[in-house]
Amino acid sequence: MFLEKTQWNYGTSTRWSHAAVLTTFTSARRYADCTILLLPQLEAGLRLTFCAVNGCPERMLTAESTSLYTTFDEILSKHLNDGSQNLLPGTLGESAMEFLWDVLNHSEGPRVRDHLSHGEIQLWEFPKPLASELLGFSIVLLHKYLEENSFDKEDIAVLYPVIASVGSYQSRFHPVALVQKQVLQCCESLQKWDLLPIPSLGETNELQDSVDHTLSFYSEIEQIFHLLHNQGKTCFTTEDCSNWLQTDKWVVSLQELCRERISNLYCPRSVLEAVVVLRKISTQCYQVSDNIVSTSQLRYQQWQSKTLRSRQRQNYRRLLCSVQSLSPVLRLIITIVILNLHNIHNVSKTPDSEYQLYLKYLRSILQYTENMSTCSSPQNNRWDKAVQMTSTIMLKIKAFNEKNKAV
Repeated sequence: MFLEKTQWNYGTSTRWSHAAVLTTFTSARRYADCTILLLPQLEAGLRLTFCAVNGCPERMLTAESTSLYTTFDEILSKHLNDGSQNLLPGTLGESAMEFLWDVLNHSEGPRVRDHLSHGEIQLWEFPKPLASELLGFSIVLLHKYLEENSFDKEDIAVLYPVIASVGSYQSRFHPVALVQKQVLQCCESLQKWDLLPIPSLGETNELQDSVDHTLSFYSEIEQIFHLLHNQGKTCFTTEDCSNWLQTDKWVVSLQELCRERISNLYCPRSVLEAVVVLRKISTQCYQVSDNIVSTSQLRYQQWQSKTLRSRQRQNYRRLLCSVQSLSPVLRLIITIVILNLHNIHNVSKTPDSEYQLYLKYLRSILQYTENMSTCSSPQNNRWDKAVQMTSTIMLKIKAFNEKNKAV
């Protein structure tokens, strides 16, 4: 393979052999050692490209008392020290930059450089997939900047899938990507509600009350969807939104939205602030759903074994009745989260007064989901209050979108 035939050589005092990297990965299976050998070479290669595209060859020098050594931090930044635009992102492409940020910088990513340099990871536990991705990425960069005749035809053919993978990479650890991941987890959890076992409870007053609440929420859900559609917020159309929320079509639509790329490189502070709130909302929605699923399963087992006390039986009935009202509302909120995420960059163009109103709106939804998480916990089970709070938040969501202030 061409790795065995080439070396990094950037005029510095260090010259690492690609063969050593390849040997630690394939033969010795020492994936941490492979990464430790690879990171300085990757940094040197990116530094060379950084200096070339930004016209600053002096930054290739080692650190001096009057000049800092160019490191990953500066290489990946949006601006240079003098305030001018860093041209490297435009050269590497958005996918390559997202990969580097994922692997090196994002707080919830692997941060391999930091963890390895500080001894915060057991070398024998270093994951093979991560070493494999770094190695593949480095090979693609090598192919990008070396001359075509440096490679055999067989080598290039093997490279095509790796090049395609790097070219289509989407961030997995940026806050935007984490919201998308959390939304998918919420969808999976909410689908479990349809499979919850339900005993035969007969016609009860609680059930009738729930039907009235549900009909009211369905009407408001329809109105909210129409408002979102008029604002151009929806990426799908349906004549009966409330029923669509309860079908697999809803799950498929959200899965498609979560797979779509959302630009996240160098997001402004206002965007990240809103994304943080959206993530908290989706996290709390997942907690509410998980609470209801686990409590329903436990209470059903107790119902079947006839171990529920009278008060617990009444509370169980209220839980089952509340599910009919809460299910479409939680699905609506998750839909609002993903729709707002797709329009999130609009907040940077919004006047500050409107932006603050938008944050207040999102935080009101967050407060509702936090309160719902508390009410639905096994220690509380306050289902009547949960339905009352749901009625209140539906009015707030409708009122905000009627003013057409949503981002």
